[in-house]
Amino acid sequence: WSTARTEVEDDDRKPTSVEVDFAANYAEESSYGYTSMKWKLANFVSEGTYEIKIETKCDQLGGPPDIDMSSTSILSGVIDLTLPEQYGQALPLRDTVLLGEELVVVFTEPLRCEKPF
Repeated sequence: WSTARTEVEDDDRKPTSVEVDFAANYAEESSYGYTSMKWKLANFVSEGTYEIKIETKCDQLGGPPDIDMSSTSILSGVIDLTLPEQYGQALPLRDTVLLGEELVVVFTEPLRCEKPF
């Protein structure tokens, strides 16, 4: 396991890699105290299958120790940064198409067309 990294802009507005820190100024805290952020992976993680587990450790405030930390179960997923491309030509293979005729375009991988994609 390793600590997650993300891309943020440094003081000179250049992208740099830092460890994920939900208490940093690049994270957004809601009015309920929940923090979220966009995890930018493209320049730091190669494509492949990964397992992600989130653990939080908060400042100790004098309560029971199990309140100052939390852990999730392992979530498996795939990071795919390769965009789909058109494979071959659109069908039918002619210059004109009849009104109402269906066009077929094949891509190099399945497309996810439902929202929010």
